[in-house]
Amino acid sequence: MTRDDLTHFIQESLVFEDDTADALDAESLYGLYVSWCHINSTRPEPEESFSSACKRQGRLRRRRHHGAYTGLRMQGPAARDYVMHNDACWSL
Repeated sequence: MTRDDLTHFIQESLVFEDDTADALDAESLYGLYVSWCHINSTRPEPEESFSSACKRQGRLRRRRHHGAYTGLRMQGPAARDYVMHNDACWSL
């Protein structure tokens, strides 16, 4: 995964908000990334590679707390795609 790919993913698919309790767990963050890759016709990296790239990027690592990335919410086409195709969203 290139830095540009990760930067584009973050810019297009995530909103950072310090004053919110919103959070994304690691599974949802990776699922959002896979949806973003699908929309952008790129092959997703394995989850471990994606996680390592996020840690190297720094912005996401600082927000991780108790298995969730706090202060994050989904946005954009990848968010819609992820929600529409994720069974967990519909099994409440």
